[in-house]
Amino acid sequence: MAYFLIRDGEAIIPKGTTEIPEYTFDDCDELTTVVIPEGVETIGEGAFFGCESLTEITIPKSVTSIGKAAFHDCYALTEITIPERITEIPEDAFAHCEELTTVVISEGVETIGDAAFCNCESLTEITIPKSVTSIGEYAFDDCYSLTKITIPEGVTSIGDGAFDSCPLETIYVPAGKVEYFKGLLPEDLHDKIVEME
Repeated sequence: MAYFLIRDGEAIIPKGTTEIPEYTFDDCDELTTVVIPEGVETIGEGAFFGCESLTEITIPKSVTSIGKAAFHDCYALTEITIPERITEIPEDAFAHCEELTTVVISEGVETIGDAAFCNCESLTEITIPKSVTSIGEYAFDDCYSLTKITIPEGVTSIGDGAFDSCPLETIYVPAGKVEYFKGLLPEDLHDKIVEME
């Protein structure tokens, strides 16, 4: 069993660790920085839940699974890159990350779960990669700054309320797919759908 420490605000995760178990660092208010070493494959449910001072985290390419609510209530987190071996961003994974401004979702992700990014109030735009087929209910609900989103052709399901309370100005979709996405998105967003150039 690996032992985890926090030193000067940084999580110390030993080399050779393959899993960060569920709720390992939950409510660690002093935690500001996390560098997850290569070799870690799983970040458990709620692993960093409520780490309100966490501003920076690096997820290595070795990670294949992130648990539900893994980074829920990480209010100070400003950017995140989801590596390519992860196929699902699960329910509530980054919910209430209020300072999150940059999200990079790598090709390989297929599912964005329910409320995965809800209440990410500082997120202004996001590009969903071509590998994604499903966007869950309330996935981006209450993202009060989200004005632009790019949705790829392969998306076949968009859950209820996925973009509720988002001030969307432009929803970019592939050429020839405007009518298709009108069938997936609520009527109040139909005039925001624009073909990509």
